[in-house]
Amino acid sequence: MELDDLKHIWQTTQAGVESQHFAEKDLWLMTQQKSQSVIAKLKRNLLLELGLGMACVPLLGYYIATETSFFRWIALAALGLLGLCVVFYGWGIRRLTAFQEQTSLRMALQQLIEQFEAFIQLYYYTNMVLTPLAFFAGAYWATYLYSYGLQLSLGLSLFFTPIIFGVVRWFVKKAYRQHLERLKVLLDELEGA
Repeated sequence: MELDDLKHIWQTTQAGVESQHFAEKDLWLMTQQKSQSVIAKLKRNLLLELGLGMACVPLLGYYIATETSFFRWIALAALGLLGLCVVFYGWGIRRLTAFQEQTSLRMALQQLIEQFEAFIQLYYYTNMVLTPLAFFAGAYWATYLYSYGLQLSLGLSLFFTPIIFGVVRWFVKKAYRQHLERLKVLLDELEGA
């Protein structure tokens, strides 16, 4: 049914005059289908990151149970931060699911774009701060037995921070921002009708 509708819309646009506008219903149908594809990709990325984070819980739990040094507290803090991330990702997944149940596509797209812009901005800045700190903690954990371990881990962190920033920027763009831009294009197409 949907495929036939899309074929019909495609054929009418190819056969018609270039200046002919889509009917509101046809445009709504096309935008609805395109947005569902983008929403599905956003949900997939959120679920993938959530799954990777949850895979770390047993490792952190084991480390907390067996370690008696200062790193036990770092692992506890990481576990607490992971709990906050679960709430954060859960909110994002609920918003995407709620979008799929909306009937007013234009309003739903506007709200989703505004909320995910805030989500992506918070995600980006949180990663820009926490990723170098996590890298430093990992480097210090690997070198703390050496007399120069603190200096070495600080030097490694400073050296790799620009690389980490580049990777975080690329990842945010690849996983989320490109899909948000596609949603903005779909909203523009819908408002142009």
